[in-house]
Amino acid sequence: YHVIAARVYSTNLTTGAVATAQGSNVTINTSTGTVKGTSNNTPSNIVNVNIPASNGVVHVIDTVLLP
Repeated sequence: YHVIAARVYSTNLTTGAVATAQGSNVTINTSTGTVKGTSNNTPSNIVNVNIPASNGVVHVIDTVLLP
């Protein structure tokens, strides 16, 4: 639920719903720097971005996303 099936850097993020590899959506808000799962009451803050990985790029958030 925390994976998007693409290599997306922070400069390419847009506000709105994004499909996850699991099949659900998360909602990204670029103006507040947050991401929210469908069942989360409050959004998670994006605290670090663009960490390279062998199979993508990592953006660190401060809470768990709930489908």
